[in-house]
Amino acid sequence: MGLEQKLLQLDEKIWRQYEKVTQVADAYLGLDKYDLVKGCNNLVVGGALASCLYAGLFSVKEQNVSFGMLSLGYLGLAGVNYFLGPKLDVSRKKLDQIFLQKGIVLAPQFQSNRPLGLVLCPVAFSCGMLFYDSYTDSSLLNSLFYFSVGFFVGSETSKWYFRDQIPKPPRKTPAKLQEWYNGLRESLGRKVEVSVKYEGIEERVLK
Repeated sequence: MGLEQKLLQLDEKIWRQYEKVTQVADAYLGLDKYDLVKGCNNLVVGGALASCLYAGLFSVKEQNVSFGMLSLGYLGLAGVNYFLGPKLDVSRKKLDQIFLQKGIVLAPQFQSNRPLGLVLCPVAFSCGMLFYDSYTDSSLLNSLFYFSVGFFVGSETSKWYFRDQIPKPPRKTPAKLQEWYNGLRESLGRKVEVSVKYEGIEERVLK
């Protein structure tokens, strides 16, 4: 068995773990896979902006041109994910709904390069810890940069896995937490109505 085949098998195993998360989110929170993609995309934008900020500050402080270029690169990634990413996901969701209406379910496409994202994430976090060997400002900025990169890579990889989950038709019943919340609101609403009526009776009796 070649390396690529092993990576594909690993990607399938990781995908199935994200499938469990997607199923729990749908059952308890009423969130579909694109809600999870949207959440991850917001984290991606935050990680990219943080990487841009710390790389830029390090570049200015140390007069490091390479980190200046990295700062601009992450700024571009933040812009692409913020402005273009949601629009593409809306188009994908509409296409999924069309396929579901026709009874078509596309099988997930496993990728040999996708697990590498989950490897780079802890590597970046480890670099952040290793570079923080003193209390100097440069060391702190360098560490924060690598932590931000790890956060960015992890969020981006999770977004890929959630996006590739098998779509489901819209829910016809509320999720468990939504049902519990609606029941709580109805219960509180009935108590309020009873108290209002009781106060009205008291006023009439006193008069």
